[in-house]
Amino acid sequence: MLISKDFSYTLLDPKDLRDFTGLSTSTITQKQTIPISVDWSIVRWHLEGMYGEVEEGEDEAGRRVFTVSKAWCRS
Repeated sequence: MLISKDFSYTLLDPKDLRDFTGLSTSTITQKQTIPISVDWSIVRWHLEGMYGEVEEGEDEAGRRVFTVSKAWCRS
């Protein structure tokens, strides 16, 4: 992270942000829903083409999911 303070710049690990600036960090989670009208195998094929390995599983509700870069894609 590049921090500007008192007209100087410092490279900083996010863990040290609170000690250096008094600020705290937060995690933001974003979920998107995209309606599709094609077979789920087509979606998997495109995801594998863009990102490589795709893991298949189920979420807590028993819905089919694909995990791409640790992000879920639900059917």
